[in-house]
Amino acid sequence: MKKNTLFKVPFHFSHIRYAIDKNYEYLLKYREVDSKGRYLFWDEFKYRVSQEDDAQIAWWETKWNSVSKMKSIDYLDKEKTPFSFCMPDPLHAKLHKISTLSSQGIVPHNSIKRNYLISSLLMEEAISRSQLEGASTTLSMSLSVSY
Repeated sequence: MKKNTLFKVPFHFSHIRYAIDKNYEYLLKYREVDSKGRYLFWDEFKYRVSQEDDAQIAWWETKWNSVSKMKSIDYLDKEKTPFSFCMPDPLHAKLHKISTLSSQGIVPHNSIKRNYLISSLLMEEAISRSQLEGASTTLSMSLSVSY
């Protein structure tokens, strides 16, 4: 059975922990998400830092990038701290895709199933309209007329 292990971050973020001007190359290299658009927690992040880089400085720069993109809303937690969140650039693209797909409805625009549903609904609508206009016939009447 696998044991759940929580890894503690090396420190809590503070703006004054490291000097940005001395570690500017870290700021450009380590963004709030990795190259695939994933947020990495410390337990994964520390293994993905280059050998020549200091993992803690890289983590601090990642946090700095996240904090610089933070947005706050008017909700407060129990300690009266405003709720804030980070919206990294790759997230905007993913949200746009979700929005686009959800506007198409449950069935995608270009599917065979959608085309079948539309043609079925059109046929039902035509039959319903004919019935509303007074057309009523039975199978035996329609067979006698057609032969």
